[in-house]
Formats: sequence, C-alpha cells, structure tokens
Amino acid sequence: MIGCLDAPTRCVGLSSLKLGAHKMKYSISYKDAAGITLRSEYLAFANDEDASTFATKEKSRNALIEVWKGEQLLVRYEQAARSVRA
Repeated sequence: MIGCLDAPTRCVGLSSLKLGAHKMKYSISYKDAAGITLRSEYLAFANDEDASTFATKEKSRNALIEVWKGEQLLVRYEQAARSVRA
C-alpha cells in the first residue's frame, strides 16, 4: 500500500493510481419550457468545460438544459423564446 487517503476510508496501491484519468460525475437534465424534466443523464467528464460542451449539443432540441456537479448547478442553457405571429 502506498498511502491512505483517510484512516477509516481506504488505502490505494500504486497499481490503482492513474494520474490524469480521474473523471467526475455530472448530471445533465433536459427540460421543457415549463421546467419539467423530460430526461436526464448521469455521465463522467474530465472537467466542467467538457460537461458543458456536451450539453450544448442538445440546445436546439430542449427548452432548458442544466448541468449539475453534485448539488451545484454549473450552467443552465435556455432556448430563446420564439415569437409566433397570428
């Protein structure tokens, strides 16, 4: 064992350490104009920017998209309201 992160938690050996390979979990919520979640995804990304970039690919198909990291809202994308003529 190389070292302990915290005494009661767990110790990691050199074989389990992969520098630069750690990815964080993000929740991406796709919502309608009323703010009701239509679907959501729980995915791993290397950083906040990668998660936000991934979410922008769906902007044209969803009224609202939220990117969450844990309990922290990172970004909310809102589709511009379309005016309708009568």
